[in-house]
Amino acid sequence: MSTPAGTAPPDPVDGAEARPLDPSAAATPASSAGVMDLTALTGGAVVVSSPPRRGAPASGDEADDEARDGEEAAWGELIPLGALPVKLPPKGTSPPARTAPELAALLRTAGAGERLLQATGGWLMSERRASPATQQAYIQDVSWWLWWVQARGLIIADVDFLETDLYAAAMRHADWASATRARRLSAVRSWYGYLMRAEAAQRNPFDGMELPKVRSKVTRHLTGGQLQAMLSHALAFESVRTQAIIATLLDTGCRISELLTLTVADFGYNAGERVLNLRAKGDRVHQVVIGRRTADLLDTYVQERGAGAGPLFVSRSGLPLRRSYVLELVQRVAGAAGIEEPQTLGLHSIRHSVATDLAEHLPLEVVQRRLGHADPRTTQRYTHDDGLHRDPARHADRRMAAARANADQRTAADGDER
Repeated sequence: MSTPAGTAPPDPVDGAEARPLDPSAAATPASSAGVMDLTALTGGAVVVSSPPRRGAPASGDEADDEARDGEEAAWGELIPLGALPVKLPPKGTSPPARTAPELAALLRTAGAGERLLQATGGWLMSERRASPATQQAYIQDVSWWLWWVQARGLIIADVDFLETDLYAAAMRHADWASATRARRLSAVRSWYGYLMRAEAAQRNPFDGMELPKVRSKVTRHLTGGQLQAMLSHALAFESVRTQAIIATLLDTGCRISELLTLTVADFGYNAGERVLNLRAKGDRVHQVVIGRRTADLLDTYVQERGAGAGPLFVSRSGLPLRRSYVLELVQRVAGAAGIEEPQTLGLHSIRHSVATDLAEHLPLEVVQRRLGHADPRTTQRYTHDDGLHRDPARHADRRMAAARANADQRTAADGDER
């Protein structure tokens, strides 16, 4: 069986061959209390442990809420990774396909016919996937399912729904984030829905599937002083390209996708101002005015780069920069600028930080225009008004400082009297 390029081959556990699900097999209880042997899932022993009890048992609605809130933590080891018939590649592995031609090749390798290929092309060209960046994201998400289909020896157009839950379990035990799992399952469900409309699949095995619960995540953000420290370090010690990247991120608050899709032609003039044309979500062009000093840095960088057409930010060999490179650059500059735990910063942290800093000095509608948001409620989320700077701990610190100063004065006065 062929394995998609860029991924590790399927890894059957304990040397056993991957086997299809056997829904007719019955689950039999194991000898120890609270443990069950689910042979129906993989045809082999799969141990499921009961979650630990915490304190006194709850009752009524409280018990239901407790169960829902603790579900992810309590059942985090529902199926041990070693019991799954096929292991997914580890996080960080390149997806099996990134482009439409790569996806087509992957589909053919998995046994797809021309009707299914045509339907997939129609699905990618539909309104919701009109943006090239969105298309690429859907291609990558579907390609992981195709990797699984090949590893398990399945027929794309006729997959049993039990297999989709096994795939979801494999993603969970590969430690993929709940948001990533939910997005990938939703993408493949949408794809199968289109295949059903085109009569290219017998069923949608993901229809009615329970998706992972995505918990809201607090994005770490930096203060205005920390952003300035990053820029100061870049100007003093980094290359012209790094200076231009950091300055552009901090000046515009742009998304990483907007930064990486900038072309040389997107840097220009309008009404006497220096501007950048950012490609926002939905392939909208969002024009922003940039500061004179940021423009000067970009001018210097373009002279060094060469004014030829193509992506604005490129490597020394002229290739477009990758997200992973920019993330490493941001974290490295932050660490060198004295920011604690720079490895916890994400690319979105910079956009979030710029929005928060702007919101402290400018009206919300101005920040909204700067970030290119169609809805002001989106801007309100980005302002990160979480009360960190108004926390009671700060009041306690001021009270402690006043008490310490008073105590020092009294100690000094007592010493003078003696």
